[in-house]
Amino acid sequence: MAITIKTEPNEFSAGYSAIPLRVLSDETDVENLKYNIQVTYQESEYASSVPVDYNGLVYTKITTVLDHGYTLGDVVLFYNPVTESYSGTYIVKEIVSSTEFVIDLVLGAPIVATSTSYFYRIIPYSMLPDEDYEAKLDLSNSIKDFVTQDIEDTGEIYEALNTFFEYGLTIGTEYKYVFEFEDNFFNAGNVGFNNTSGTALDVANSPFKIGDQINIQQDLYEWTYDDNTFSAGDLAFTSALVDHNIPLGTQINVTGQITEPSYNGATTVTEIIDAKTIKVNKPFIASTPAEGGSIFGVITPSYNTVGTITDIYYDAVLGYVIETNIPYTIATPPIGGKIKFADGRISDFPIEEKVDDLVAYNSVFTKRQYEFSGNDFDSYVVQARTFDENNLSTILSQMDVKNLRFRIEPSSKSWLLCQSKDVGVFKANPLITCFNSSDVVISEFRINNYQDFDNFYFPIGIEQMILNSNTTLISGSSLSTVKDDVSYYRVELDRNTNVASNNIVFEVNDDCSRYDIYHLCWKDAFGSWLSYPFKYIQKNITEAERKVYYQKEGRFDLDNDTFGYDGFSRGDTNYYNRYRDKMILNSGWVEEFENEIIKDLFNSSNVMVQEPDGLLVACTINTNKQEFFKKQTDYLFQYQFEITLSSNEYRK
Repeated sequence: MAITIKTEPNEFSAGYSAIPLRVLSDETDVENLKYNIQVTYQESEYASSVPVDYNGLVYTKITTVLDHGYTLGDVVLFYNPVTESYSGTYIVKEIVSSTEFVIDLVLGAPIVATSTSYFYRIIPYSMLPDEDYEAKLDLSNSIKDFVTQDIEDTGEIYEALNTFFEYGLTIGTEYKYVFEFEDNFFNAGNVGFNNTSGTALDVANSPFKIGDQINIQQDLYEWTYDDNTFSAGDLAFTSALVDHNIPLGTQINVTGQITEPSYNGATTVTEIIDAKTIKVNKPFIASTPAEGGSIFGVITPSYNTVGTITDIYYDAVLGYVIETNIPYTIATPPIGGKIKFADGRISDFPIEEKVDDLVAYNSVFTKRQYEFSGNDFDSYVVQARTFDENNLSTILSQMDVKNLRFRIEPSSKSWLLCQSKDVGVFKANPLITCFNSSDVVISEFRINNYQDFDNFYFPIGIEQMILNSNTTLISGSSLSTVKDDVSYYRVELDRNTNVASNNIVFEVNDDCSRYDIYHLCWKDAFGSWLSYPFKYIQKNITEAERKVYYQKEGRFDLDNDTFGYDGFSRGDTNYYNRYRDKMILNSGWVEEFENEIIKDLFNSSNVMVQEPDGLLVACTINTNKQEFFKKQTDYLFQYQFEITLSSNEYRK
């Protein structure tokens, strides 16, 4: 039994793009084949296990090396890599402590952990084979739910826990298990069956156990004869070289006769003339030319029955061996066959192939980017590699035009994402270098990653960075002192005072505007939160929805027992009002290279509007179509978006 992984997810994947998996089992001719694929995460190393009483049932308490992090009701996978003993999925029935939990496993024998064994939480898939006997799957359908993180409106570094997802894969199958034997042998009066190509691991992983009821079905035995002959009025068959090994009384099927086709078909051996000739219960009709063929039969039909396994083991000569309680009859030539469970049960082989150390990120690739990426998404993973391969996790790092200065306002709120899985001892820290209009450094400082996060967001807006509570000035003056003199600034990462990423340059754009400045802040395709100013005329709109009912007009005067009408009585009455605000925002004049930024904003599913007072409010973009201009034809251009604030106000 083996699984071939024909398409495997890349070590680094974009969680919102395809994460393809394609597998094929070598067991393509079995009954009821199904692929069981598990996405594994939250690994916990196994330490020990003991039987425990759980509501009158005997279950198993597991102890792990470190905190397991599981909760009641979790479905967990146990992986025992050497013997596969008890490997499979279980339900967490009770949490005893941070390192102990109870699962619905009934221990028939102790778990033998000859090497490190693990528990995992899982995302299970169960798939029937397609027309190619394969399972084809896009894992992003589930994984994308693990790689999303909302914005935190803070000037501090904050951990980006949900921007990446570390996972593995286990791939197994389930089907009606069949043991294919090559021969049978005598064993203390009973018959055993064996396959010399079977290994000790095959025996250890076999679903067959001592005491199981099994069904044996032998292959037909074939004897090749040379001719038919006359024998006291009846038909006989003979061979010059090959012994027939067919016992008296065996039911056989004759093939190969052409001149007298009535000689073909089912019959019974009535006499053993000699080792190479048998007589059957068919009359001899006439002599024919020498016509050879094959005779098929079941030499030991008593073996084709239901029996019980009395022993199962590996032997250096016999290989994989199953002994039974079926009486042995006679010695025969090697005859193969199949053994199945007598009750037709489906056997589960949970882990036939395993893949570890995969990571998905909260990013998305277009089909064209995917096509030319070679399935390699690690260009935005900041690791301890060569300098020019390290990138901050933002579309700004991916733009083809080099030496760009990206527009930013002093009041803009933006956060860049640092993905630095497995960086080693030294963690990454943002390094900011500010220049005046004469290209002179006037402030250089580090935003300290004092909690040693591997993956984190850090602010890049000027007013945000001024409010940061943990910075180290390297040269020049503090940003709060020289903020009005900053013409542009460079953002990069350093690790132990060594530059550890590419850099991104922001140009301070503080154009005067007659209107309040709104910003749209959005999660870009690589997980950073970018901001773009909309500083030209805007329109504010309120959209309302009302539900009205009719009530009887008039009023009873209880003191005077009279009825009358007054001017404030209501017939049509609002019982439900909902309103929300909409805006139409206009950008300033846009550089052509900024089209890519605007396009990413337009396609983002997570957008905020930053109001003039700095408040961030969730919104949706209503504009469904956007034309992108080119300098060659339009030269100066700007963009307009209609947005709706996501919050609703109710009045009853």
